[in-house]
Amino acid sequence: MELPYEHDRERLASINWGRRRLEEWLTIQPTNFFIDDRGFQRSLEFLLGEEAYRPLAARLYRFGEVVAKTVDPLVRRANEPENLPYLERFDGIGRRSENGVVPDAYHEAGRHIYGSGV
Repeated sequence: MELPYEHDRERLASINWGRRRLEEWLTIQPTNFFIDDRGFQRSLEFLLGEEAYRPLAARLYRFGEVVAKTVDPLVRRANEPENLPYLERFDGIGRRSENGVVPDAYHEAGRHIYGSGV
């Protein structure tokens, strides 16, 4: 890519630097959000007591992995501009419909979240 101005080169270098940092950040994301958040674990145990905390912790352990590995990528995809919910004002032949359109990633993430029982 030929850049006519030096500031364009600097700008592109900055953008590439930022992308590399984001890529690094993505590689260090936890594989289980519950395990990774020791403060949350301690707070729950303190607030609930050890007896109530133990069975919940087992469920949160399983859910923390589902959220990190399945829900988080779905939510990222759902938040891309082309996947945002929108209002379809008219049907295919021009009749007013006002249908809300919610892309599949939202529904799939919701199934994992609400189906978890947590």
